[in-house]
Amino acid sequence: MIVGSFVLFGGAMPGMAQEVECEAYEEDGMGVAVCTDDDGNTAVSVTDEEGNQVTIVEDEEGNEYTEIIEVEQ
Repeated sequence: MIVGSFVLFGGAMPGMAQEVECEAYEEDGMGVAVCTDDDGNTAVSVTDEEGNQVTIVEDEEGNEYTEIIEVEQ
């Protein structure tokens, strides 16, 4: 999830290290990851047993972005 978080947060500047803290857990067959970077950007990602994924990102300015990935059967 850390690599995904860098992408969701717009990527780190080349040559600059940015710390991203993540916490992941599973509940009722759903995988949940919550990540926050040094700038206060936050991403919450939920994945179900079929691999469908919803990710919501909120940046330090309060803007929200949602990405939905559905697995085709």
